[in-house]
Amino acid sequence: MNNVVENSQTGFFDCTADREFERQFNTIFPYLRLFLRKVSYQKLDLPTNPTLIFTENSTIKELSDKLLVEYGREVIFQRYTINTWLTITQSIHWTLKNQNNEASKLSCLNRDF
Repeated sequence: MNNVVENSQTGFFDCTADREFERQFNTIFPYLRLFLRKVSYQKLDLPTNPTLIFTENSTIKELSDKLLVEYGREVIFQRYTINTWLTITQSIHWTLKNQNNEASKLSCLNRDF
């Protein structure tokens, strides 16, 4: 595989296309971030210009399932909450927009103290 290096401590792969997808996602949703982890040794590399289609109304679960099935990637989603990043586990059925908006509200609360 081209441009792929495995970090044996985390199991995460440093693939240029994966990192670019993470960067773009995190730019669109500034209070969310995602990390991709390759779980399959099949040839399921993200294309250089991914055409993965999702909207702000997609849920965390929908996007996670799509990345796993189509690209063999597990996803860890995190939401910014009052000075820290928390892994999203309980609210996976919320939309990306709702997740981002809730995190935005909580970060504003922190600024008020």
